[in-house]
Amino acid sequence: AYEICAGLVGSEMCKETAPAEEILQRIIEPYAGNLLYLDFWGMNCGPCRRSMIAQREIVEQLSGEPVRFLYICEEKTSPRKLAEQWMKEQSIKGEHIYLTVDEWNRLAQMFEISGIPHAVLVGRDGKVITNGVHLSSADDLRKHLK
Repeated sequence: AYEICAGLVGSEMCKETAPAEEILQRIIEPYAGNLLYLDFWGMNCGPCRRSMIAQREIVEQLSGEPVRFLYICEEKTSPRKLAEQWMKEQSIKGEHIYLTVDEWNRLAQMFEISGIPHAVLVGRDGKVITNGVHLSSADDLRKHLK
């Protein structure tokens, strides 16, 4: 889905896009073979935190299935200590990934993130299924496991 650089070696687009793809691969590689729900969020975003709380039941319902929830934030505006304390208090389960400002900006450009929360669904094969997915039930994800 994001193989923009194929055949474009040396172009400006390739130089800008390649690092974002590398960042994404680094994030998803440890979870290969799983359906991945990438949730881009921030501590200063009320709708992000409400969404994470609302998804707790869905995360629990899918706990035995090959689905992983990756909560991704930028460490400068969402300091790790503060974010981890809030997630522990709210029982937010899943993987918590902290990016530098530059890493965040590259992924935000790649996924055309204009605001958060923003979620991306990545298939078990590592390819993006949906950019800007809205999750309302466990079945929204289960249908991609078949």
